[in-house]
Amino acid sequence: GYSACRGNVEPSFDACGNGLDEDCNGADARNPDQYEPNDTCDTAHWLGTDPDVTITATIDTAADRDDYYRFTAEDSASPLREYITLRLTNVPANADYDLYLYENLTSCRAGDPLAVSNLGRGEDEEISWGERFNFDDGGQYYVRVRRFLGNACFESYSLHVDGLD
Repeated sequence: GYSACRGNVEPSFDACGNGLDEDCNGADARNPDQYEPNDTCDTAHWLGTDPDVTITATIDTAADRDDYYRFTAEDSASPLREYITLRLTNVPANADYDLYLYENLTSCRAGDPLAVSNLGRGEDEEISWGERFNFDDGGQYYVRVRRFLGNACFESYSLHVDGLD
């Protein structure tokens, strides 16, 4: 009779994210990274204060559409304009991931970004957001990596976050 398990036919490798159980372990494969769970604004992974970091992560399942990160920016009150710079690179070739920057938890939950980068399949994404003049832009910012197309949970992306400086 019919079974969700494909009988452990070749490949015995379970392609995660396709909703099929190729290796007959009872579930579609997952590939969670060290930042999970970070699939919502409320579970965003903490990156620190004014970070200058590059992380390597995965979109870990078919159900996972988003990875969220958060950091605190301190506005130095410098007369020079400061920027938050985000770069999403090494997007899997068959996938299209987009990049969002939110000003705070409320705007993150509301889906109201300060800036968006949504180029095509396999393209690197970049946001360079400049602070507002005569305004304290310090606070908690949220970054969203959105899987728009493609399942590639065994292929990592790189996200560079450079806080307000």
